[in-house]
Amino acid sequence: MHQVEFTPLVPYDENRVAVAAGLRNQFQKFAGSLGPGEIADLMGPNASVFEVLVGLAGQADDMIPLTIQTWFSIFIDNLGLDKYVDEYLERRSTWSVESIINKFNNRQYRPNGRGGIFPLSHPQHDQREVELWYQMGAYMTEKGMY
Repeated sequence: MHQVEFTPLVPYDENRVAVAAGLRNQFQKFAGSLGPGEIADLMGPNASVFEVLVGLAGQADDMIPLTIQTWFSIFIDNLGLDKYVDEYLERRSTWSVESIINKFNNRQYRPNGRGGIFPLSHPQHDQREVELWYQMGAYMTEKGMY
């Protein structure tokens, strides 16, 4: 996830990249012992899918406090990545994980959001065309979280 650059294909999903940039700034403050070159080695020039998901988990937690870890786990479960633990990946190819991440990143999931991080039972719009922020709101509403 951290090796795949996030692609904002829908208007305003660039805001997710901006949130990831803010997380990088926080990381750099806490990683003061690392030099600028070492930090650059850890992070590419643009936001990764991982950084975007962590940023969204933080924003979701601001709205519905479940913890950032819980929200991130919900995203992983919704993507179908929860079964891919280290032991599993040591015995198999990572191709299927890469495929799932790329389907999310390229918005190749179902119109109801299945295969993405915010699947809905009764979507009002094709979720592939909806900004992630609004997908999150619809998901929280449908789940009765607020």
